[in-house]
Amino acid sequence: MTGSGVSTRVITYNIMCIAEDDATPVIAINNLASAAVNYTSDRLFSYAVYNADSAEFDLSAVLGGSTYSINGESITLSNLVAGTKYDFSYSLEVDTGINELTSGTFYVSGTAFNGSTEGTTLEVSMPFDNTYSYIATPGALFYMNAATRSNSTEDYEEIINEMGASSDNNFDASYEAT
Repeated sequence: MTGSGVSTRVITYNIMCIAEDDATPVIAINNLASAAVNYTSDRLFSYAVYNADSAEFDLSAVLGGSTYSINGESITLSNLVAGTKYDFSYSLEVDTGINELTSGTFYVSGTAFNGSTEGTTLEVSMPFDNTYSYIATPGALFYMNAATRSNSTEDYEEIINEMGASSDNNFDASYEAT
């Protein structure tokens, strides 16, 4: 807002107003991060519930006209206590395949539940920062991403090459203390 050369920061809050005897599960999402930054782990927002014991969140990013679903399914958080402020942190890894576009919009949809009773849904958005995005070099022969957790207890002595389905492309792993 500006007026007569004075500028102030706009502050927005979502509040919960509950009618007497209303048992509808309600959610409020506040304290949004200034941006959801791709390839980082950070707190994205805070939330609270009323008359709810769980909440589901759907996350998506829009960049260059394309929508990218985060995690592929809803993220469910259980055993919530009404009136308690919770922070939602997440490790964002959105493979956009786009290096040229560095900003878009990040959407959050939160729904409150009490048992199987679905309550209110609240949708909010914030800037999506894709500055740290990178795409694989065409013709690459090796790809490793620790976030996919491709190793298991059976193959912990191998570095998994995720470029091919064959274990012939994997590498022996070794460690030597110095």
